Amino acid sequence: RMKKPTITTWCVVVVVWAVVLCYCSVAVLSVDVPLVSVQVHGDEATTTPPLLPQSHACVAPHDTYEFCDTRLPLDQRVWSLIRNLTLLEKIGLIGSVNNSAVQTCPLVDTGVARLGIVPYMWLDETNTGVASGCQVAGRCATTFSSPGGLAASFNRSMWLDKGDVISTEQRAMNNLHWTRFSLNNEPYYIGVDGFGPNINIVRDPRWGRNDEVPSEDPYLAGHYAVHYVRGMQQEQHRPAGQFAYLKMA
Repeated sequence: RMKKPTITTWCVVVVVWAVVLCYCSVAVLSVDVPLVSVQVHGDEATTTPPLLPQSHACVAPHDTYEFCDTRLPLDQRVWSLIRNLTLLEKIGLIGSVNNSAVQTCPLVDTGVARLGIVPYMWLDETNTGVASGCQVAGRCATTFSSPGGLAASFNRSMWLDKGDVISTEQRAMNNLHWTRFSLNNEPYYIGVDGFGPNINIVRDPRWGRNDEVPSEDPYLAGHYAVHYVRGMQQEQHRPAGQFAYLKMA
């Protein structure tokens, strides 16, 4: 018989989640900003000064904190951020506990306004493309065939290209403040975290998400996942010997 979790247990869970999310948050705080951004108006594209990604923090007047200093080791920056958070703020970074109007599916946290950390949407689906609204007519995310269809091609280079395109588009959408959707006049801005690929195994034809996964064969599903993720990491574009980095996680 399982024991009922104690307050101490829940506090440990909150702290562990806070550490994990703070590592992710510090990585987001360090995101590179493009030299220029492209705005599309009708059939013309114009170059404008760069926008900061929507998820970017450490912007004046909130740029003097220790965790904003990219010269410091990551561990030091993470613990600096944690020390600056109250218990309620740590809980708020796990989910939207303070805002009942926020839809829970996209996993939008509450941010920390006093530290200049904006709310962040952790869940954007990237199984067949970047889940997003079309910000300009005819300018939308690429939509790929179903995972089952792509897996049936047995074409590893195609799976690699799919991950490559999706990661590039999501990074661009984050830089340009694109949204997944709006609810109650609240925009859900696209971050750099994508939920995909879904590599559950097809085991029962009655399962309602069979169309989201590549195969009933673990070997095929595994190869699909490996090349998809390598495409997201864009290993094929980086110099030999350079460490891989995730454009999205």
